Amino acid sequence: MSRNVILCLLACIVIGAATAVVASDSDLNDDGVVEEATSPQLFPPCPPGTPANAADKIIAVGYSVPSSPSYHIDPSTGQGVFLGGSGFPKLNSLARDGMGEVYTIQEGAPYAMATIDPDTGVGTLVTFVSFGSVTPRIRGLAFSPEGDLLAIHNPGTGTGVDELYLVDVETGEGTLIGSTTFEGVQGLAFAPSGTLYAWDIFEGLLIVDPETGFATDVNPEAATQEIQSIVFGPEGKLY
Repeated sequence: MSRNVILCLLACIVIGAATAVVASDSDLNDDGVVEEATSPQLFPPCPPGTPANAADKIIAVGYSVPSSPSYHIDPSTGQGVFLGGSGFPKLNSLARDGMGEVYTIQEGAPYAMATIDPDTGVGTLVTFVSFGSVTPRIRGLAFSPEGDLLAIHNPGTGTGVDELYLVDVETGEGTLIGSTTFEGVQGLAFAPSGTLYAWDIFEGLLIVDPETGFATDVNPEAATQEIQSIVFGPEGKLY
């Protein structure tokens, strides 16, 4: 299994093997081609507690058991600084709301929703997520401009068509919006323009309708990479 690291700036991402990819919002609508910004940077075991401003550092958690580690990532270099354990295992998503709270949801039982302190990396339980009779397998999160938390759910263990859900941050209850019709969706992020983007590890960059869940491949001819997620920075660049 490849190592996943989940990152958060003003929205949140997961990057497999910590490769940084950058594109501008305006470029994405034309051809969907993204450019690798730097060579891959791995995350060294740096001492925890290094302070960072959330506006110029990416916040990250790594998928791990028994406690997912937390990091600060320099978006210009991809270099990471280890903060400490989050206290929650199997974290595979991050999203930041309009008030600056960073949310995550466990991919495995008991499917806890937690907030992550951007300075210490420590998680705090909010509630537990329930999709009724469906087992929630969350691969990506994003807060809409209106403050709604949207989630990418995969109905099988790495297989099956991915679905878009609306998640209540107070109760953890999920409501199905619709199918994306794609099977490898990991990242989810709103652009400054309000457009919802996703990354499929098999097909590449997608545009997702937040009202229906239906996704469209931005450029079917473009080569893809096994990127685990995406995030827009405040300057409109896509990482």
